Amino acid sequence: MGKIKRLLNWIATDGLLHIQTCYALMLTLQPMVGIWWAKGITATCAIGKEVVDALRGKNTWEQVRHDLICDGIGILMSDVTFFVWWLCNL
Repeated sequence: MGKIKRLLNWIATDGLLHIQTCYALMLTLQPMVGIWWAKGITATCAIGKEVVDALRGKNTWEQVRHDLICDGIGILMSDVTFFVWWLCNL
C-alpha cells in the first residue's frame, strides 16, 4: 500500500490533469488522423508547452520532467483503450 500511495502523491493533481488532457486529445485525434499522427500532434503539444513553461521560468526542469512523464502516461492509456476497442470489434 505504501508504494501506491507514494505513486499517487507523486502524480498529484497536476499530473492527473496532464494525463487527462493527453488522453482526451488522443481519443479526439485518433479517429480523425490515425494513431501515429495523433501521437505526434499530442507529443508536440505536450513538449512545446513544457519548453515554453521552462523558458518562462514557470517550472523547474524537475517539474517539466514530471509533466512529460504524466503526458506519456496519458498517451499510453489511450493506446490501451484503442487496443481493447479493436479487440472487441474483431
